[in-house]
Amino acid sequence: MNKFELQDYIEDIELNGLRGRMINAPARNPKKRDTNILLVHGQHSSLERLAGAADLMMDYGNFCLPDMPGFGGMDHLYKIGEKPTLDALADYMAAFIKLRYGKSKKFIIIGYSFGFIVTVRMLQKYPEIQKQCKEVIALAGFLHKNDFKFTATRRRAYLIFSRILETKLVSWIVREFFLRKIFLGMFYTRSHNAKEKFQDLSPAEHKRLLAFETKLWRINHIPTWCYTSRLMLNADLATRGEKLPMPLISINIEADKYFNNDSVVEHFKMIFPKVKVINAESAHHGGGIIESAKEAAPFFPKSLRKYIK
Repeated sequence: MNKFELQDYIEDIELNGLRGRMINAPARNPKKRDTNILLVHGQHSSLERLAGAADLMMDYGNFCLPDMPGFGGMDHLYKIGEKPTLDALADYMAAFIKLRYGKSKKFIIIGYSFGFIVTVRMLQKYPEIQKQCKEVIALAGFLHKNDFKFTATRRRAYLIFSRILETKLVSWIVREFFLRKIFLGMFYTRSHNAKEKFQDLSPAEHKRLLAFETKLWRINHIPTWCYTSRLMLNADLATRGEKLPMPLISINIEADKYFNNDSVVEHFKMIFPKVKVINAESAHHGGGIIESAKEAAPFFPKSLRKYIK
């Protein structure tokens, strides 16, 4: 079997005036090319961060992972005069689905973390797309601000910080002066949200991840990151959301430091008629580089892959 090379499957896309990329990885087994798997990535991510998902899931069907506006180096919505609201991101994903799958082709959709609330909002706004979804899967997903484990003080601090950082001048200063390897190595790797991914790494692995994080922070659009951070911290698609008619498979990260899984599932049940929970034995929410099928496997447990198969 040939070694998986991500660049062999990356394609440029232009949609709604925005340029980006997608992973388009056909199923390795031609007999499985009737199965389409679409992954919607989360915040602070890129195609490269989730390359291993393609390597793993192309054994089960055609795998597709598009950029999200403002992340992974893709154009941001501000470029076309819009803000990255939940509705605007949902509209973009709906446009991508219509381009990719037309009005009738069936697919399995997996929403990863922030990508799940985008997925849910998209399904709520576009009932016609609901009919095309063979399965809806939440991977470390959530629907409500109270699903976070953050204290009220930390949440308020994040909300204030995001508003300050979002301004054009401040975001430019931060990008040009602070989003550098030296600064990120000294401070970011020791921060509350990042230290988990850097712990227990060899010096070589630490250096590699720091280089990756530096590039990712610099290609991601800071105002989009700030705006979507507030979307997450104020989210409520559960108590104020529209119900969806399809069942949900929820992949819960057992050691997830961001979300309370019991709260997550209770909020899922407010939207979906049936929720099947699969626990993933991963050490973290997924902030490292998921580069190979082996690294992706804990996030896509065998029971889920067997179910898809």
